[in-house]
Amino acid sequence: MKIFQRLIVLLFCCCPLLSQAQNPPTLNKNAWNFIFVQSFESNPNVPSNLSIKGFNHANLFGQMLTSATAGMTQDIRQIYAWDGSSSPPNNMATLQSINPFAVLNNLGVIYSQVSTGGPSTYNSPTYNIYNILAN
Repeated sequence: MKIFQRLIVLLFCCCPLLSQAQNPPTLNKNAWNFIFVQSFESNPNVPSNLSIKGFNHANLFGQMLTSATAGMTQDIRQIYAWDGSSSPPNNMATLQSINPFAVLNNLGVIYSQVSTGGPSTYNSPTYNIYNILAN
């Protein structure tokens, strides 16, 4: 009986979190909005491509991000697919993760490999974001 009570308490504690997870945060129209997306699950046999599960997650994410940016797609300046310099050559998993959103909204994607490091490291994510904000 104690296990059942704990399960019920756990269920009631998690239900508000589950309902909040369904609503993505709204974007601010008067500021820069950066959305960072990690690559979804890669195919273990061909690590440079998404698995079926990863591709399904990318499609669902593309639909969710399209809903989050509804009415604001004209304000989207650019979509970047940044891949770490340690990734295998011709790694398409990063591009495949964001591509469904780009296709749904008729937007292009810039793919590049970035270096690890901080704002002073050339071509690091922080360095690139600083240059985006400066322009």
